[in-house]
Amino acid sequence: MIGTTRPGNGGGKPAAAVGRAADAAASLQKGDGVRRLDLHGDLGPDLRRVWHIADDDPPCRVAAIVFLRLEAVLDQVNRPKLEQIVRAAYNTESRPLAGNKGDRLKNLSGAPSPRTCDRWLEPFQKALAKSLGGLQPVLSPDDVRRAERRFEPSPATEESDRRESGPPPEDAFPDPGFVSAFAARTWCVPTGPDGDPVPVALGPRGSWVCVFDTPARLAEYRAVTGAPWPAEIVRKGRELVGTALVRPEPAGILVNPSSRRATGAAESQALPHFLLARSITVRR
Repeated sequence: MIGTTRPGNGGGKPAAAVGRAADAAASLQKGDGVRRLDLHGDLGPDLRRVWHIADDDPPCRVAAIVFLRLEAVLDQVNRPKLEQIVRAAYNTESRPLAGNKGDRLKNLSGAPSPRTCDRWLEPFQKALAKSLGGLQPVLSPDDVRRAERRFEPSPATEESDRRESGPPPEDAFPDPGFVSAFAARTWCVPTGPDGDPVPVALGPRGSWVCVFDTPARLAEYRAVTGAPWPAEIVRKGRELVGTALVRPEPAGILVNPSSRRATGAAESQALPHFLLARSITVRR
């Protein structure tokens, strides 16, 4: 699946750099795992260098490369026993899992207790740390492209020029399952002076809370549109769903809105209020 090896980051790495890379790799289970907001930054320069991750690789590619590196190590240990546990611990399943590592392991169907899972993970973690000092498998472009699909947002629906005609019909929006995937990860959200997410009024289409998968995407949107957002926060999707649902005026959520009209539809997604309310129960 992964290919052959190359000597680019093979033997001869400084021990200190390998140690820093191992520390970064060990922390990948924390929080949202590989689906965290700033995965590229959290990897650190040493681990990015070992795994051949470029400074300008987009978030989906970074996550895909990390997934493939973890899978290569999984091939060295007991995959039938550990695959489900490793993927839950690092949050690399084809759909995002909610909660932190402990929550993900606790909710894993048919798995032992989280404590037992941690014990079973030890050989994998040791193999992962050891692998960082050796040759790294070559990742074929096809493998990377396939892996990227695990971490891409659901395809957007076409709604580029409906702004004057009112809200689209309910069947134009994504399956409610996308809301659960949205709720499981973290997002970058523009806020007002009070620190609360800023709703945007779109006339007959109602009010929407804009969220972005990376700070860079939010900054680009703000620079192009001139949106007067003084600050930003990082919040779990489930918190944002709750924020949208309990507002005095119902609001939906716009995921990665495009900064240029009629462009960027492939990366944007609209989650209207009715879909949020239908998919997730919020304690008031």
